[in-house]
Amino acid sequence: MNILVVHSQDSPLDGQWSRAKWDMVLDLGVAGGSSYQDWARMLNCPVYGLNAMHRAEDSKRLRELMKFARGKIVDDYGLDWWDLNSVFFYQQLDEIILLTRVAREWADSTQITVTRPCFQGSVLRAMFGQRVSTAEPTAWSAAAARVQHYGRVLKKFSVAQLGEILGDKYDPAYSLRRRIAANPEFTRNSVVLVPSAYANASKMVAAYARMVPEQEFLLVATRRSGALITVPPNVRIVSLASYAPDKRSNREVESLLKKWLALLRDMEVFPELFLFAEIGGFQEFPRMLATGLAVRDAWSRVFEHHDISAVFSGDEGNPYVCVPMLLANQRGIATVSVHHGALDGRFRWKSPAADVLLAKSRMEADYLTRICAVAPDKVVLGAPGPPLNAPTASRSGVGDILVFSEPYEIYGGRTEVIYRDLLPPLCRLAHQERRRVVLKLHPFESARERRRFANNILQEQDQAVLDIISGPLTSELLSRTWFGVTVQSTVVTECAVAGIPCFLCGWLAERSLEYAQQFAKFGAGVLLTSADEIADIPQRLAAGSTASPDDLWSPLSPDTLRVLLNGVRETCAAVAAG
Repeated sequence: MNILVVHSQDSPLDGQWSRAKWDMVLDLGVAGGSSYQDWARMLNCPVYGLNAMHRAEDSKRLRELMKFARGKIVDDYGLDWWDLNSVFFYQQLDEIILLTRVAREWADSTQITVTRPCFQGSVLRAMFGQRVSTAEPTAWSAAAARVQHYGRVLKKFSVAQLGEILGDKYDPAYSLRRRIAANPEFTRNSVVLVPSAYANASKMVAAYARMVPEQEFLLVATRRSGALITVPPNVRIVSLASYAPDKRSNREVESLLKKWLALLRDMEVFPELFLFAEIGGFQEFPRMLATGLAVRDAWSRVFEHHDISAVFSGDEGNPYVCVPMLLANQRGIATVSVHHGALDGRFRWKSPAADVLLAKSRMEADYLTRICAVAPDKVVLGAPGPPLNAPTASRSGVGDILVFSEPYEIYGGRTEVIYRDLLPPLCRLAHQERRRVVLKLHPFESARERRRFANNILQEQDQAVLDIISGPLTSELLSRTWFGVTVQSTVVTECAVAGIPCFLCGWLAERSLEYAQQFAKFGAGVLLTSADEIADIPQRLAAGSTASPDDLWSPLSPDTLRVLLNGVRETCAAVAAG
């Protein structure tokens, strides 16, 4: 049996492999069922997407792997560095779990060809040995691939963003950045510490801060982008680099590395962890340990310089933002966290560090407790701001078709294939209804690149009804919208609360997170199962919205927020328990 494994940046129909005979093709990217049917017809063999093979048992297995090593790499402050650093490995371990399960069905005589060197190819080679080969690229194609990669990076990020990326990579412990940072501040009054690495997380916590104007907040940004927001008067912003110590001892690092080496030996009982270690997946862990301890020491100095009454985080998934919550836990200080988006799938395998998770909606609370198995007594319903108005019943006479594009490449999505599924039928619908299609880009997307994809796909008359825009989502843009379309973006909830019907392209979604299904369950969006259903959207609009505003936005009272931030962990836990 000859199997071709196609990397997400390659096409099964282009390249030297397209001329060979295969018994099966496995796509590492994410595309729609119609694309796989077309490829199967052209290649005369079955074509499957790895993403579509994900099962609920895979998520349970990932949680089991993560739990195995907890409590074994604990530092002098009681922080578990396996738990903190595992965020850097969970996606790859998730893929190993999926690959090993799928590959168990392949015969012992199977020959496997991977289209390019990649992580998944290394996993398969560790499993099948010499029966795995890599399609050798020409010197020209290899050089072209490198040029294209760096070209995409330069187009995608601004100069400031590139500088931040370089700082994260080459100065993670703030050895250089502390030299140009302001001197650390002291405060006389107690403050709520807000650790943040990203603007969206900072904006979310700032929205809560506006609810309690008498309470002082100290936003400590681990990265420049975390500070690039407008804050209310009761929020002050400083940089973590200001608190980075100039000297560190190697004793603790060496002690933890001994524990790490012992843990690596223990991993042999779990095939997936052993595979990951065998291909060098954990080789950066020692460096992560040293960096993590340096960041911990900087946060420890924040506690020394300020009277911290509580810690309120907008992103538990970032390990360096999570550290101050764990330090607060050790000191008996109350901790609260909220996610800046609609849902956070990382809790499928990660236990919450905070005493309380604020769920902004019943939809989010259900996701945390049902999908992620978070204990119900740790979840409190509480969004910032007032209740929402009920959405309008019909918008049949309003506006254009708003398509929310996404950085699909993050989860292996084939952008051009996804656009081929979505844009032509939407443009036909726009012609039919005398409207326009507006492609709204995510901040991580390049307008030039996305326009090139669209022009490759669309005929000239369809290009004429397509607009591509960047920038924030505004109420003015929504007011000009007939309906929205997205794959799994959390913007679907913003549409729902504004009374804009939104359709989810479930056949293109990343399966393991189950975002699209959760949105549909609570009426935030309507789930489509294939591109053929796009033509039926006008008829579906007549049915009206099934979303309840209370399911999508459940406001927290200012008094409850004051109780949560009063600094007493027992009181915080009591609120969560109801």
